[in-house]
Amino acid sequence: YILQQYAERSIKVNKILLCGHSGGGGIVVLALQSMATSSIQRYPTGAIILSANLDRSMASETFVTNHATDAAVDKELFHDMEHMVVGNVSMDGVWKTESDRVSMKDPRLSPLFGSVKGLCDLYVYVGLTECLLGEHQQFIEKCKANQVKVEHEFHPCLPHNGPLMCDMVLEARDSVVRIAQWVNRL
Repeated sequence: YILQQYAERSIKVNKILLCGHSGGGGIVVLALQSMATSSIQRYPTGAIILSANLDRSMASETFVTNHATDAAVDKELFHDMEHMVVGNVSMDGVWKTESDRVSMKDPRLSPLFGSVKGLCDLYVYVGLTECLLGEHQQFIEKCKANQVKVEHEFHPCLPHNGPLMCDMVLEARDSVVRIAQWVNRL
């Protein structure tokens, strides 16, 4: 859809940034991965990823080690919810057979397992207390290994989607200022 809008409206892509948080952050990365492999050469300048769900398999050890410090993410709830989203389990709790289930490591669902080659500049935020921390660390390393320009913030005390609390929490405002500074450097 985004690529179609670029073409139909002759939008100058050097003025477009994508931003997503939580599940939406994962969707932004999936969209970028799709655009990077498409034949259309128009592409956003950058993307801001806040506390994104990058690994739907929840394999990172921080899902266990940060469980007590992350009030926003519950592994058991996420597990069941993620499997419902992809159709592995019905709303009434009936699971598909193992052989019929979609793998949660499928790169079409979990951008951590997809290619990062050709991605635009990224700003990645995650709190050090989040269950999602480990997958962000893996994603950033993967980006750096593939020459993707990535700036990141591992915030010591803000929770999941911390910058969204900028109207209430000074540290969140500071994070938003850092994000704005990054945008202005693009």
